[in-house]
Amino acid sequence: MSTDRPTYQNDAYWRDPFTLGHLIYILRVYEELRATNATFAHAVLANSAEAASLFENHRDLMRVSMVLDYAPGKGRVEILCNELDNDNHFTAANVVRLRARVCRAKPCTLEEADALTLDELADVLEAPGKHDKAEGEGDAGKPSKRSRKGKGGKPALPPAEEKKRLDILKDWWQAQEAGVKRKDYCQDKGIPLKTLKRYVNWHGTRKIRDTN
Repeated sequence: MSTDRPTYQNDAYWRDPFTLGHLIYILRVYEELRATNATFAHAVLANSAEAASLFENHRDLMRVSMVLDYAPGKGRVEILCNELDNDNHFTAANVVRLRARVCRAKPCTLEEADALTLDELADVLEAPGKHDKAEGEGDAGKPSKRSRKGKGGKPALPPAEEKKRLDILKDWWQAQEAGVKRKDYCQDKGIPLKTLKRYVNWHGTRKIRDTN
């Protein structure tokens, strides 16, 4: 029986444990490689220096993409990025914003946050009360109206409401894949931007809860 590790774990870009600081580094490398790849707009001559450079850049881009795809906890961090109030989604800049939130929530230094695994990062930001406090807790420390009460959390949605949300999200994801920005989609569909963000947040929380 072979004991070889999967290819992505043998790559020089891989780290074990896969930390927040390394994710930021890998995302910056990925974004730089994509930008470089996009500059090769015209065909290059075979066996030319340009062709060799294009091949090497594309090879590194595929390697980094595979490492990102298999990073433990990447899916949870991607959901948190999608909840930020911008259209950048899963980028190094958005992950840096999440790191700042972790530093305030724990609290800790940037270096300590960089040493966290991606699941540890998500655990901090998804902890009960973290989002409630950031979105409406008063100076006296009283929980906002959006806080969940009791161990059971909010009651389950009616089936009709749940179906409506899932239909909207499915339509939004298809539009997103086609390159439509969230603000333009909401304007076209007559859906408040905050409502769509709430639905995305609800689906992410529901997905994590269902997998536990």
